[in-house]
Amino acid sequence: MVLYLIVFLIFPASVLYNIRVERKGCFNDGLISPGESAILKGVAAWFIMISHFTSNIAVYGYDLGPAKVYEWFGGIGVCMFFFLSGYGLMMSAKKTQPSLRRLVRRILSVLIPMMAIQLIFWLAYYGEGKGLLECLLHITGLDGSLWFLSEIIIIYVIFNIAVKVFKRHSVAAAAVMCLIMSAVFVILRFPARWYNANLVFALGMLFAEKREGIITFFKKQYWLKFIICAAFFAVLSLAYSLLKPHAVSDLFKLLSGCALNVFLFSAMLKLRLRSRIMHFFGKMSLQMFVVHVNVWAIAYALFGSNLLITFIVSLVSSAVLTIAAYYAEQGIRKIFKSIKKAG
Repeated sequence: MVLYLIVFLIFPASVLYNIRVERKGCFNDGLISPGESAILKGVAAWFIMISHFTSNIAVYGYDLGPAKVYEWFGGIGVCMFFFLSGYGLMMSAKKTQPSLRRLVRRILSVLIPMMAIQLIFWLAYYGEGKGLLECLLHITGLDGSLWFLSEIIIIYVIFNIAVKVFKRHSVAAAAVMCLIMSAVFVILRFPARWYNANLVFALGMLFAEKREGIITFFKKQYWLKFIICAAFFAVLSLAYSLLKPHAVSDLFKLLSGCALNVFLFSAMLKLRLRSRIMHFFGKMSLQMFVVHVNVWAIAYALFGSNLLITFIVSLVSSAVLTIAAYYAEQGIRKIFKSIKKAG
């Protein structure tokens, strides 16, 4: 019952808090503004975290019941995040030309917080009795635990090359480079999530590039197109689910991820998300991802015999530690800015 309250009441209420639905004939022309993007990234981050923790307690024998649906929400969150990243970066590039300096700053904004959080967890829990090489692999995420952030850094580089070098053909160039990178991942037998994520990112770039035309397209016979988008997403997701044991399921996973974001884009034409809670966590989605992948092992070591308590403790601890990590980082940034100004 407690699990159901969290995943079917508390979390959805946090997402839908203060939501506004546009009146008949009206549309949210400013859809996926920076504020709405932050809210959606907050939703995506919570999807990923809840999915990981529900999957973990299921692996150890807890009966999820209807909450089992949340095991699928991690993939949805990842697709949303990469689409929003591609969309946001492309919208930003329309206003401010990307540069090598911006690229380096963007990469460091991922690497430094990630490595700092990883180091703290290593010193507090993981590092006992282990060597320097294991420490370095953990801190940098090269042990495989933080594939998500490794992928983001690669995509930042691809985006910068595409926009700086190919300019007017940046979306096509990014898509081609993502396809090449995906082919490399397939050859190296990386999990499907690696190559699906970067192609969804390219889709986000495309939607930003063709934004006005896509909005105009959806406004005509909106509800019919909305229903078609929802149906495509449902059918492709079902096909992926049924074909999961087969290699072809990877293709349907990619297609369903693309369909999800087309459906999301169309839905946002009629919705204005205004949840301050999700906006708050959206600003710290990076910290949330790094923190929560470390928390489970500690919570399980303490409360493993009671999986529901482990789930709740993991969820609450991840939220609290995420907030602490974010504000610690902001405080350090302010100190460095003050020193820089004083110098």
